Amino acid sequence: MFTQIALSSDGGGAYFMLQRLGYAKAFELMIQATRLSAQQALEYGLINQVFAEEEIDAAVQNIAERIINGPYVAIQRTKANLREAMSGSLESALEAEAESQAINLKTQDFAEGVRAFMEKRKPNFKGY
Repeated sequence: MFTQIALSSDGGGAYFMLQRLGYAKAFELMIQATRLSAQQALEYGLINQVFAEEEIDAAVQNIAERIINGPYVAIQRTKANLREAMSGSLESALEAEAESQAINLKTQDFAEGVRAFMEKRKPNFKGY
């Protein structure tokens, strides 16, 4: 949309579009200032989900609760691992994952997750 007012991309738009779409599709959409529908953005992998307007609040609440009630350290380390994998080498990604697992194995949430799995119940994570 920026090119319609004689600006180039901003806010990491070029970086993220390139990561998701590759050069040719990112270039096409950006120079033509193509407005995408939610369905098109979903198909291109620019967004993960589409909800009807009346479903948005409940969907956001559900997603937030799953994150809030999840194993905080494991979520934090997964986010760090993904960032490392995106910008580093396979070797650095494997090192980051090994470091993360060493951290995760020491958490009470890991112990609770294993207990819950063995007892066939939903885990009750505490965030540490």
